[in-house]
Amino acid sequence: MSGTSDLEFFNTQLRSFVPPGGFDAHAHLYRREDAVDALPRHVEDESGQVGWTAYSRALERWMGDRRPIDGLFFTVPKPALDRPAANRFVAQEVRPLAGSRMLLMIHPDDDPADIEAAAMSSPCVGLKVYHVYASRADTFNAAPGEFLPEWAWELAHEHGWLIMLHLVRVRALADPVNHDYVREHCRRYPNARLLLAHAGRGFCGQHTVEGIEALRGLDNVYFDTAGICESEPLKAILRTFGTRRLLFGTDFSVSEERGRCVSVADGFLWLSEHNVDWELSEFGRPTLIGIESLLALKQACRSARLIDADVERIVCCNARQLLGLRQAATNQTQVTYRRAKRLIPGGTQLLSKRPEMYAPDRWPAYFAEAQGCEVIDLDGHRYCDMTTSGIGSCLLGYADPDVNAAVIRRVELGSMCTLNSPDEKELAEVLIELHPWAEQVRFCRTGGESMAVAVRIARAHTGRDRIAFCGYHGWSDWYLAANLSDS
Repeated sequence: MSGTSDLEFFNTQLRSFVPPGGFDAHAHLYRREDAVDALPRHVEDESGQVGWTAYSRALERWMGDRRPIDGLFFTVPKPALDRPAANRFVAQEVRPLAGSRMLLMIHPDDDPADIEAAAMSSPCVGLKVYHVYASRADTFNAAPGEFLPEWAWELAHEHGWLIMLHLVRVRALADPVNHDYVREHCRRYPNARLLLAHAGRGFCGQHTVEGIEALRGLDNVYFDTAGICESEPLKAILRTFGTRRLLFGTDFSVSEERGRCVSVADGFLWLSEHNVDWELSEFGRPTLIGIESLLALKQACRSARLIDADVERIVCCNARQLLGLRQAATNQTQVTYRRAKRLIPGGTQLLSKRPEMYAPDRWPAYFAEAQGCEVIDLDGHRYCDMTTSGIGSCLLGYADPDVNAAVIRRVELGSMCTLNSPDEKELAEVLIELHPWAEQVRFCRTGGESMAVAVRIARAHTGRDRIAFCGYHGWSDWYLAANLSDS
């Protein structure tokens, strides 16, 4: 596939999905001497460097006007790298870009004071670590602490920096060594932000699917999409953390290679132009990894039924807000509620959900996302719900996975029909087993309707009219009228 056909494919399959003004949260800028052999040479400029201009030109070839306009850049991790010089090159390229930032590539043996000084004198927002700097031969089996020094966490906690971590070991995020480390350090250093590269290294999608649940509840862990060519790890992140923790990344200049990564049982394999005989296939031809990665993100977003605003959050907004480059609109929760009070009597449909019952002008009236005991309001603030669990309706927690799975299955298969659902018979059997004093079951749509049915049955059976009631009775004020005599 040529550069022209790459752009044609993008315009056909992806342009309507990718919003303009994107932010690339995972991209490499480097000099020729910093590059590893696997990186493409055709993206280099005339002097052999891959800076902002080369980056922009390469992505524009196949993304057109949808290429990212800002990004988070860092050099290439390489064992024999002149890190200070490589970091200075990235700083030189990023400094004129008001909307972009960089990460410093560090080594466990670096002097923390030198790293802090270098960060303060550059457009730096954090640190990048990599397994090749672990002091062992088989670095792919290194635990995070072998190449991510404790002093890096301390600096990140002190300054509110980001740490980008590419997990290794055979099972990546599904490895207890990895997710235990992440959980423990994110809690120990709450002011540091951890960005797990490549969807927690979800090159084998099942690893992220299995391991993601161990990180639920962490407020300072994020994920990027860089180099991920399958939708499963991205869907797992969206399912567990919602839309605010996933950041779009290209993994430039890996994005300019042709091929893709595929899950193979409990591992993965990178297919490229060099290790596959593509002529054996009548239809398959390698396209750019950047295109494959965007196709995976598109599929994940579609499977999660995300809307355009959600996609824009992932591609454009999340990284900027994380790095302090764009402030989210403030007080949207309270502004929305003030507007609602002019449109809805009392401001809410249920009196027990009125925020004035808790803390007027402070209590969040609306939620954007809710999972487990965690609630996110319209401004992105996170809360732990210790009040009423959805007025008692969500004792298992919000968005319980088993409940969600059952509901989604039923909706996908059809949730409404002229005919009856056999589930009502099964539920009736369960209810009668739980309440052996009952002989039959009648299902109702609301609590008020169930009370009306109960009253009608009681009156028909007893021949009496008056009803004794107490406490909350919804909108059923006809009970009052029914108990008044003519006198």
